[in-house]
Amino acid sequence: IFNRSEKYVNLILLSFLEGSLILSVGETVEEVSDSGFLSDVSTLCLQQIGESSTVQIHSNGMIQIVFDGENSEKKIEWFPPAGINILAAACNNSQVVIALSNREIVYFEVDEFDRLIEYEERKELSAQICSISVGEVPSGKQRFPYFIVGCKDSTITIISTDPESTLDSISVETLS
Repeated sequence: IFNRSEKYVNLILLSFLEGSLILSVGETVEEVSDSGFLSDVSTLCLQQIGESSTVQIHSNGMIQIVFDGENSEKKIEWFPPAGINILAAACNNSQVVIALSNREIVYFEVDEFDRLIEYEERKELSAQICSISVGEVPSGKQRFPYFIVGCKDSTITIISTDPESTLDSISVETLS
């Protein structure tokens, strides 16, 4: 779960309404209490990021666990503004997109040191966000070129991640 070059996943995270269960996978499957992941939150998204880190996103924030290959890890936390919650999130190996309860979208990309860098601007939509999706990064590319946001007003918005037009709306479609 920490290193992209690993052949097998060694941890599984199961999310419930009141928390998350972290399991170690090996000869047997056992609950783990010292994984670095938060177990007292309901996990919205879990993703291996960059070469050697993993993010866990929950309604009150995001934690990135960076594994340095020496059996030690560094935790980097990000929190939304006070009084704002995370409603939805989507990730791939190099991008993280978070929908906040104030209708804003926060966009992150991974740099060459596996650090998540927050894009300096946020995108505010006209309706409450209920879902987000971002595709897997195509081979040889740095990012997926767009992500899709579904809102409670029955609209779907396609938003650019291109460096020249980051967070610009490409298309807005209203569904029946």
